[in-house]
Amino acid sequence: MEKHYEKILFLVAVLVAGASAYFYLGSEGKLAKAKSQMQASLQGKPSGEPWQNIPVPEVNAEVTSTWEAVKPQDEDGLWLYQLFTSPKIWVDSDGKFIVEPPFQKEVIKKLFGFKYGELKNEAYPIKWKGYFVSGDGSKIVQLFDESQNQSMIGKLNEEIKVRKAGSVTGETVGSGITVKSFEEIRQKEDSGLIRKVTKVVLFDKNIGKEIVIFSNKPTFLEESRTISLLPDNGSDSVWLVRKVGDKFEANGAVYTVKELDFENEVVVVEKVPNEKGAPVQLMKMSKNGGNELLK
Repeated sequence: MEKHYEKILFLVAVLVAGASAYFYLGSEGKLAKAKSQMQASLQGKPSGEPWQNIPVPEVNAEVTSTWEAVKPQDEDGLWLYQLFTSPKIWVDSDGKFIVEPPFQKEVIKKLFGFKYGELKNEAYPIKWKGYFVSGDGSKIVQLFDESQNQSMIGKLNEEIKVRKAGSVTGETVGSGITVKSFEEIRQKEDSGLIRKVTKVVLFDKNIGKEIVIFSNKPTFLEESRTISLLPDNGSDSVWLVRKVGDKFEANGAVYTVKELDFENEVVVVEKVPNEKGAPVQLMKMSKNGGNELLK
C-alpha cells in the first residue's frame, strides 16, 4: 500500500516539473519576440511633421528696486516689524500689549538697589495750650515743649523764658521761642463738622524761621521729614531722603531723587550706572505699591 502512494506522489511531481518547464520556455519565446519588435521600431524613421527651431529674443532685465530699512512704530524703536522676523509681543497685568518681556522688568526691579522703607515724620515739639490776660492787660501765652517735657509761659511778642537746666536758684534763659500772633478760626473737618481752632504764628530762633501751628493737630516741618530707602542687598547703608535732588552713590551707580511726596509716601528715583552705555532707570517706590519701573 505504501509503495502505491509513493508512485502516485512521484507521478504528481513529474507533472508539476513538466508544466513549469513548459511555462518557462513559452515565456522566454514571447520575451524574445517582443524585444525584436521594439528594436525594429526604434530603427525606423519617425512619422509626422518635423520640429522647427523658434528664435527667442534675448531679454536684458535690470533690477532697479532696493530694500529700504525697516522703520520702528514707536519712538523707542521697540515696535519693529521685520519681513521675516515676527515681533515678540506680551500682555501685561493691565491687559495692554507690550514689547518688553515682563520678566525683564521684574529682574530690573530686583536689581535696582533700593526699595521703600518707612516715613519718619517727627512732629514739631512745641504745642499750644492757651492764653490769659494779666492785670496790666498783657496777653500771656502758654505753650508746652514735648521734647523737654516742660511748660512755657510768656508775653505775646516777647521771647519766652524757661528755667535753666540744672539750676537750683530758679535762673532762667531764653527759649528761642516768641509767639508773634494767634487767632481763633473755624475749620471744617472731614465729617462735615465745623470746629474752632487756634492758629498760632511763632518764631523759633533755634531754627531761624517762623512756624505756623494749630491747636488741633501736630505740626510737621519739611526739613525734619525723611523717607528711608532700604538697600536690596541687605547692607546697613540706609538712604534717608529729605528733598528732591538728594543724591546717593551705591552699587556702582548714582541715585537721584526726582519726585518726593510725603503725604502719599511716594519717591521717584533715577539710577544712572557708572558703566558707560548702561541704561538709565527710573523707579517709583511707594509704601503700598512697591517698586514700579517707569523707565
